[in-house]
Amino acid sequence: MSARRSRARRSGPRAAVGVAFAGALAAAMAASPEAHALGPIEIEVAGEGGWATMTDAGSTNVFGPHIGGRGGVTIFSYYLGLQGLKYFGQNNLSAVQLGGQLGYQFKLPGDILRIRPRVGLGQMTIDGPNASDSHFYLEPGITGIIPLGPVFFIGADAAWLIPALDQASSGLHSGPALRAEIGVKF
Repeated sequence: MSARRSRARRSGPRAAVGVAFAGALAAAMAASPEAHALGPIEIEVAGEGGWATMTDAGSTNVFGPHIGGRGGVTIFSYYLGLQGLKYFGQNNLSAVQLGGQLGYQFKLPGDILRIRPRVGLGQMTIDGPNASDSHFYLEPGITGIIPLGPVFFIGADAAWLIPALDQASSGLHSGPALRAEIGVKF
């Protein structure tokens, strides 16, 4: 595969996710949060940390502990966001996950807990001592958020990471990912 084609495939998902997020953010900022003509609008930014593993016990875990962040906008209970994570795997392997998220948020009475089923899709780059390889990933999951007053929140996320959606024979196996988060909302 030529270097030009490889670069184009890597930048495509990032550009699409970036354009979608920028459009949603611009729409949210253009509308006054007090004006309910578009419904309630909320912007979230959170730091995340957690652990992910692969289901194949015989392979080296590319994932392991990870840190990163996410940001997004909720309009009419629909969530659109971006997420970036850095995984610190085993045997000099690591991965970077960049993508978008789409979900729907349910609030329990009194807003004591918010439940958000969501799906993530984007690009995962896996780096090793001698090579780097990029794949599309899919990550269905669910996020629980506990508001801590009008601005801050904490949360937990459970997901199933499918790291090589575009190459089923890549040798990468799917597995669970668990995260904790802390953030602010506007």
